[in-house]
Amino acid sequence: MPISFYHGFESVDPATRGPYPEQVQKLLGFLDELEHTNTDDSSSQQVSLRMETRLVRSKDASALPIRITNDPSAPSMMVTEEDVLKNYPYTYNQLTGALKKRYTDFGISRKYHVLRLKLQADQRFSIERALDPRNPRSARQRFYNPNILQEFDQHYTRKA
Repeated sequence: MPISFYHGFESVDPATRGPYPEQVQKLLGFLDELEHTNTDDSSSQQVSLRMETRLVRSKDASALPIRITNDPSAPSMMVTEEDVLKNYPYTYNQLTGALKKRYTDFGISRKYHVLRLKLQADQRFSIERALDPRNPRSARQRFYNPNILQEFDQHYTRKA
């Protein structure tokens, strides 16, 4: 079933405060032209537009800061499994391998496990996912964010 909409997002202030890129200006101009020239409902011209928002880390001064929270009153945003795995790509074995390559004095020891367990309690560094999300009794696996490496930097010596 086709879904149609009337765009009105030109009236909303853009987050970047800059002018629209040339491609967006051309697209908006084209859609406006179609809207004004084809007022007949029997017209065969159809336009479909897919809009997607992605979170991308940026050091740009115009970038908007975000905060991940469990607060139910915060604005909601849907995150897919693919998005989660992009942000948390390391399994336990991959994290351990990355640490072995990164530090001269790293070993799989009690120090490592105590530190890892403390850090994985923070959702910024680690999440636990069901291997089969449709089955609530499914086995679970922990995934780690690459930012956890910066925390280990404080406890181990980096290779030159």
